[in-house]
Amino acid sequence: MVDYKGYLIVGQAVGVHPTSSGWWRSQGNVFTGTAQGSILVTSLEGVIFESQRAAQNNGLELCKEWVDQQLKTEG
Repeated sequence: MVDYKGYLIVGQAVGVHPTSSGWWRSQGNVFTGTAQGSILVTSLEGVIFESQRAAQNNGLELCKEWVDQQLKTEG
């Protein structure tokens, strides 16, 4: 988990198919609170990548964009 502007975010790579290890869908989860006691705010699904790391990084970017949008609408 990464602290980003008061939210905890995590980027994940989710296997697209159980028998194919070469394709990954990006997923991002945004939480409030602390790592010891957090609440899931939203789960974001992204696009498919050939690289697990690229999918994880994209998941983080999805979370950052979501948080930035929420802060913009609150302010």
